[in-house]
Amino acid sequence: MRKRVVLVVEDDPDVRDVIDTVLRLEGYSVVCAADGADGLRLVRQVVPSLILLDGVMPRLDGTAFRAALKAEPKLAHVPIVSISGLRPPGVPQPALIKPFTVASLLDVVRRHCAD
Repeated sequence: MRKRVVLVVEDDPDVRDVIDTVLRLEGYSVVCAADGADGLRLVRQVVPSLILLDGVMPRLDGTAFRAALKAEPKLAHVPIVSISGLRPPGVPQPALIKPFTVASLLDVVRRHCAD
């Protein structure tokens, strides 16, 4: 079984570090980006199994990130789970609302990264 890669695109370093630590302890390979622009650069390099995407970020927000990803056929299939404390207009309801529990984080990741 290949190791599942999760891309975390989150501008809050504390939230990003917690997600990174929890998922690594569960055996996932984790790649992190501090904003949508860096996230797009990384997603093109690693093509993850799942993207955990914050909605409100500098440089490139969640809505723009989603649009850019869907415009690339090689990447459009990658599932995206929104994580947010806010629900900006036009952004789908977050699957993880901050603050979220470790159990809810793992539940979402396991569902999207199941074999």
